[in-house]
Amino acid sequence: MNIIAGALVGGIYLGIVFSSGSGAVEAYIERVSRANRFEYGKVRVSGCVGWALCASITGILFSIDPNITFWIASGFALILGVLLWGLEAGKQQ
Repeated sequence: MNIIAGALVGGIYLGIVFSSGSGAVEAYIERVSRANRFEYGKVRVSGCVGWALCASITGILFSIDPNITFWIASGFALILGVLLWGLEAGKQQ
């Protein structure tokens, strides 16, 4: 019974967090696109294509071995961490 209650509460919490976070990310990306003079639609299309490719590749890899997706995601998270570590905060205009 505790597993079902935990899954329900966790699912509701994660749903609320991801739903509220996506609006904030979209607003930020739209602001950045206007500041740098590129079309926001291109960002949306790139996101959709990237999501479709990742979902397809993950499905194939998951059928081979579910652990592969974990290790690939962990590797890319480390790469992202290294890239973000090297960035400097820009000055406000």
